[in-house]
Amino acid sequence: MNRTDPRVYPPRIQARDGNRGAAQIVARAAALALLACLPAKIAWCVEAAERPTHSPATIGSIEGTVRYLGAVPRADVPDNAGLRADILKVDRDNFGLRYAVVHLLNTHLEGSSTPHEFPDDGPPGTTVVDQRDLIFVPHLLAVRSGQRVAFSNSDSENHNVRAQAENPRNRFNILTGPGLDYERRFQSEPDNLPIRLSCDIHPWMYAWVYAFDHPFFSVTDEYGGFRIDRVPPGRYRIVVHQPDGRLTAEGAIVVAAGSPLRIDIEFSKRHLNGAQTLRIAREAPGSGEKGPGK
Repeated sequence: MNRTDPRVYPPRIQARDGNRGAAQIVARAAALALLACLPAKIAWCVEAAERPTHSPATIGSIEGTVRYLGAVPRADVPDNAGLRADILKVDRDNFGLRYAVVHLLNTHLEGSSTPHEFPDDGPPGTTVVDQRDLIFVPHLLAVRSGQRVAFSNSDSENHNVRAQAENPRNRFNILTGPGLDYERRFQSEPDNLPIRLSCDIHPWMYAWVYAFDHPFFSVTDEYGGFRIDRVPPGRYRIVVHQPDGRLTAEGAIVVAAGSPLRIDIEFSKRHLNGAQTLRIAREAPGSGEKGPGK
């Protein structure tokens, strides 16, 4: 270390014309100011040293595809063109189901009260829900509890956003005229229930919001694919839910470090409207895998 560096060691003040006492006072004040900063520096270093680090070799991941096989029900309410749209978005090639939420039910080891020291960067930035072409875009989103969600209106006519939820902090009804924006922070719901968004002016318009207190969730893409990264090894309960068709899959899984745990889910007509819950049983590769339940 350069002991002449003025950022670390303040320069000595030379006393002149009988002002040596004043110079010493100034020098002592500068030294005390420097020492006052040291506890904060030390605390920051200790905190950084104690913060757990996770490499790909010590954490796991979950990936897979959610599919729907069978006839797709249509909406009860027709749109502005008089058409009743399919309530499920299913890819025609691989039958992948879009807008299904996959999440861990808990962030604790099964049978243990010790929480995982999982890597958590906190809620990410703002997510936008747009009212465009007389629909909500996206139709479903999942966010962290406390994350900002901005509502916008790209149409040339008035809309509103009504949020219906069990948690009273998530309920609101606001007007979103053309070009107007509104921002909201959602909190988690009991039993991880979704928050339903709707537009009273256009009754076929609705969407869903899920808010979680942890980062272990994913929304399926247009091909039904999903992935949850940075999962600490352990036993978990996993849930797959699609609110439009009220499709639910749930079960126990074992996540190991390194190789991703693969889960493929196939819903059918008999699972619609909560009539039957699909059971999941998957273990980490190399530990005696079991296929998904039917």
